[in-house]
Amino acid sequence: MRINLVSKKSIIVISAITILLFSYYLLPSVLKNLWKSAHSDVQNVTVSGYVYDRDKKAVSSYTLHITNYYYEGGDYDGFGGSKVHQVVSDESGYYELKLDKSAFIQIDSVKEGYTKSLKDKYIYDQSVKIDFYIK
Repeated sequence: MRINLVSKKSIIVISAITILLFSYYLLPSVLKNLWKSAHSDVQNVTVSGYVYDRDKKAVSSYTLHITNYYYEGGDYDGFGGSKVHQVVSDESGYYELKLDKSAFIQIDSVKEGYTKSLKDKYIYDQSVKIDFYIK
């Protein structure tokens, strides 16, 4: 019985020390990187994907309006600029847009016979895949 009690206390002490060390040494770095990645521009971004209809078939010649928002080296409390791009899906429904920098994108589509669709996404990586389903 005494061995179990000592083992349990040892586990608790070791766990507490591990948590304290993590909190002191690693947590500030992790939080700093999360803040920076959520409030900075990513350079050389490619946004791509496919456009599908309600039957999950590829839609060609479909125009998407992609608004690219970026901080532009500002104070990171708000976006410093934006630009709207138009891309058209190819015969397989594929679209692609290359951006010099981006922090957030909004994809908007309007086409006769389809419901207006909107998608948005914060940018954390240089390669962003977003498939677009229209109804």
